[in-house]
Amino acid sequence: MAGNKGLWVNYATQEIFEIDEHERYIRRDGNAKKIGVPDYIVDEFDEFEPVKDRDKFLLFILDKSPLIRVREHGNYATFEFSARKADKVFEAINKVGNYLGLGQFSGMYIVNHADNTSASLTWQDFKKASQWTDKVAELSESFTPKQIFPTIFDKVREAREMTESQKIEADILRDRITLKEAMLKSIKK
Repeated sequence: MAGNKGLWVNYATQEIFEIDEHERYIRRDGNAKKIGVPDYIVDEFDEFEPVKDRDKFLLFILDKSPLIRVREHGNYATFEFSARKADKVFEAINKVGNYLGLGQFSGMYIVNHADNTSASLTWQDFKKASQWTDKVAELSESFTPKQIFPTIFDKVREAREMTESQKIEADILRDRITLKEAMLKSIKK
């Protein structure tokens, strides 16, 4: 793995698109449709000022489209998406890791904006997890809100044994996500 390659990945179709910069690429004529952004979402692009509203715009795209935003950063890569069900996403991440030529100790930082969770792990650990028959459940359950941890395996047992206070915290997090979505809608208006 070398460089600073950027990608948009459609996890529904498993297609990979090399790009220069995420916002500029998706705003260019025809690119959004080519990578799988629905037309009714493309119609709302003008609600976001280029460059100035970049972060809000990219989050909007991820929330409304089956896309993963990928960027290499030397010895690690970031994967951002927004999905309630991650099975297709993890399949696509596996494909992208191979495409990028990630080495066994290459780092991966994976963020799911749908539930504000993240995971930090090595490619080797991700590949081990991909050999499990219940890969998706294990990876999904190991994501934790606003916390980074060395490998996904450290948190699987804890994720399955949610305490009452953790359930309350999860409900609060869901409420915050709903509020975030409402705020994004009001910002668009």
